[in-house]
Amino acid sequence: MSVNLGMYDFFSFFIPGLLYLYAFNEFSGSVGWKYIDINSWIQSGQTPSIVFLIPLVIGACIIGHLVDPIAQNFFNLIPRFGDRGPIKAESLKSVKDRYTNLDIQFEPRDWNVLFALIRQRNIEMARVLDKFSADSIMLRNIAFGLFVLSITNVVSFFSSGKWEFLVTATIILVLCLLSISNSVQFRKWFFKDIFRASLDYGVSIEEIVGFSKNKIGDKETKSKNKKRIISK
Repeated sequence: MSVNLGMYDFFSFFIPGLLYLYAFNEFSGSVGWKYIDINSWIQSGQTPSIVFLIPLVIGACIIGHLVDPIAQNFFNLIPRFGDRGPIKAESLKSVKDRYTNLDIQFEPRDWNVLFALIRQRNIEMARVLDKFSADSIMLRNIAFGLFVLSITNVVSFFSSGKWEFLVTATIILVLCLLSISNSVQFRKWFFKDIFRASLDYGVSIEEIVGFSKNKIGDKETKSKNKKRIISK
């Protein structure tokens, strides 16, 4: 479980981190600051040495983690793309509409408790949920990186007057919107499956916690009985 989560975490922040480094480098070049000319590597056929690649990998992971809260807060300003209450409420409502015969008493804020219980009782489902969360984070950060690239091309358009920069900015902005839309979709699947998987143990927090306590009590009883049988 920890290995899989580490891989998901790596790709959630490493891939967007590379995009952030590229976007920030291009933005620096567009406003006249110092930057690395990546095109010169491609044209000359030179490849960066391992001495350069190791700091690049480490820097991408660090930047990915540091910029993620900024990306999250940025998209929270947009009601449709934000990761706040509405997504959790909509996900829970869809589950309740799907299982109308059950008296589901979950609240949107219960998701973190339910997720913790799923981690304890259903490892395979927890892995699926981790992947949904990682994909959502990755796409959200990619969307923010694309947004920075779009702004960079707009700045280049005004500084050079070349229309290809404006066209490129428009295309990148469309890709940005698609990325954040898919990020929201993965986030909805994440919450939906938390509420749906929790129904295996009950329809309320109290019932699910009671289910867990009963399981623990049963194990303790079986253990005591086993010891008595052995002692006899």
